Amino acid sequence: MSYFVVDTNVPVVANGKSRQADPNCVIACIDALSEINDVGIVILDDKMLILREYMDNLSMSGQPGSGDYFMKWVWSVQADVTYC
Repeated sequence: MSYFVVDTNVPVVANGKSRQADPNCVIACIDALSEINDVGIVILDDKMLILREYMDNLSMSGQPGSGDYFMKWVWSVQADVTYC
């Protein structure tokens, strides 16, 4: 199992919401989030600072982008040590 700290910019870019990111960067971010979802453990802080930052920049509904899906997934598994 691999551990990951995911900067907010990764799901934001995966959503296509970053002007400076070219299509290859968007695809790389989508692939990274997919890998984390499949085989990784996300490291979160105990004060919910990163989750709040995610919530400020991503949709809790999990749509329409891959970054939003990541947000919904992290929110749903945040108390499960298998994933977070």
